[in-house]
Amino acid sequence: MKRREFITNSTLLGGFTLLGMGSMLESCSTKNQPKFQGKRLIIVRARGGLDGYQLLADSKFELFNKLRPDLFKHTKRNGLDWKQDWKINPEFPIISELVQRHSLQFIPNIGFPDYNRLSHFAASDMWETGSVVGEKLLKTGWVGRLLDEKRLEPKWNNSPVLLMSDSETIFDVGKDYTGTNWTNFNPNANYTSLVSNWIVDYQSIPLDPESKEIFMGIKQNHRIQEIIKSLEETSGISDRNFLGHMDRITKCIRADVPFQVFHVTQDGYDTHHKQEIRMKPLVDELFTGLTKLENDLKASGHWDDTLVFVYTEFGRTIAQNANFGTDHGTANHAYLLGGKIPKLPFNNIPELQTILIGETEYLKHEVDFRDVYQLLTNSWLINK
Repeated sequence: MKRREFITNSTLLGGFTLLGMGSMLESCSTKNQPKFQGKRLIIVRARGGLDGYQLLADSKFELFNKLRPDLFKHTKRNGLDWKQDWKINPEFPIISELVQRHSLQFIPNIGFPDYNRLSHFAASDMWETGSVVGEKLLKTGWVGRLLDEKRLEPKWNNSPVLLMSDSETIFDVGKDYTGTNWTNFNPNANYTSLVSNWIVDYQSIPLDPESKEIFMGIKQNHRIQEIIKSLEETSGISDRNFLGHMDRITKCIRADVPFQVFHVTQDGYDTHHKQEIRMKPLVDELFTGLTKLENDLKASGHWDDTLVFVYTEFGRTIAQNANFGTDHGTANHAYLLGGKIPKLPFNNIPELQTILIGETEYLKHEVDFRDVYQLLTNSWLINK
């Protein structure tokens, strides 16, 4: 059968000719599906600029005491000891509990060297591509390049990245391959049985190479949909908030679905006003979801093979503003969670330093975010 005739027939299926899914190989099916039990990475983006120094800070850093007295008062007076003079905000005991269980590691003072790029768009581009605007901003995502290089597992799946909530990110976009987006699938679509019958009908028909590629794209798109539908049916969660997405990631991992990298976004951290009030429910939701993930994966034996990386696009200003919030800043914290967190080559007890931009003092970063990506890649994703 020739490509034109094949496409004419396949377009009757309501948009299943998605060539992006052609990279999914035939092994990915709900029946007799090969199990993937290797190391997994969950990337959590706290979008907006989560102020990490309200969670963990050096209690003797004078500029905090001077410039953000209201935001900093609880940490300075009643903070729970972390290391040396650094204290965890007592408003978030769930963070201290994770640290005490050795399930959470801070990466303080992380950032990028282009301090003039503090817009959400520029900062997001840098974090997602793993490159810097002021040097050479790449057009592909840092995980997308791993897809192109076929360095992720399982090898029979060329797109082992599953995005749960953010279709706009480019971190997974390579030149040849891209990740799979959960939200592209409709588990209740009424053409499911039609597609199944159609695939059976064309299974034994000889196809030219181009038509065969399209056929494989349709077939694997359908099989991924089946996997997602089966997980939806067992999740019991219909909402699309952060906790719901984390529940689905948990079920994907426990079901050994063929994805090595998961990505989820939590919104709301651009706290220009009333930061203390706005941050509390968001941070509680974030670490509650991560604690539940820890408990569930410990119970299933997956926690030691799972690593969570939490980042946000930039930090906040040292000073609080007139609205009891903070503005876009520079250095910040990132977070690693897991049962076997790789050894960090960074100094995780930093001495805070500042840099002058215009007439304003900002925190100077010590850890380049690209070095963390190297750690995640070489010490976790591709480490045998």
